[in-house]
Amino acid sequence: MSALVRRPATWVVALVAVLLTASALLGGAARPTTAAWTNAGFGTAAVTTGTWSDFGTCRVVNATSKAVVAGKPCTVTGIRWASNRDGKPVGQRTDHLYVTVSAPTASTGGNELIEVTANFAAATDIPATWVWSTSGYGGGNLAGSVAGWACSNLPTAKLYAPGWAAGGADVYLRLYENRAGVTGLACV
Repeated sequence: MSALVRRPATWVVALVAVLLTASALLGGAARPTTAAWTNAGFGTAAVTTGTWSDFGTCRVVNATSKAVVAGKPCTVTGIRWASNRDGKPVGQRTDHLYVTVSAPTASTGGNELIEVTANFAAATDIPATWVWSTSGYGGGNLAGSVAGWACSNLPTAKLYAPGWAAGGADVYLRLYENRAGVTGLACV
């Protein structure tokens, strides 16, 4: 019986020795791990050619090349709705909008324009029933249309205001609830 008692004790000692050796080897061989994913990055940038407002944005551009003129601040300070009171039903009305900008260092001599991206929905007194999906805009004293700007982007509109408006003068335009067949639109 004494032989049987010694053998388990020998096996236990041998097993413990093997486990301790393996633990030491594995512990020393362990290397740091790295993640297999990356976290999303976020950043911000300052607006350098215009100032954001509820009414939209603007920037001063060269009248010929339409290139942005650096260092000239611009702010859309208002959009005002004026009813034409044409008596037409919803979907067929024509009304007026007045866009006001402030670009204090813009040239008013004709060599610079103010490119405006306006939020027509922010206009004061806008009819809640206005149908934007079929609308278009143009006419008035706009200084031209922005190439390729789609009427389907309304109520966001892009237009050129004349340089003389830089001091806060209203730029007037017509807003058509049904653009079908209207010529001279400032959007396509």
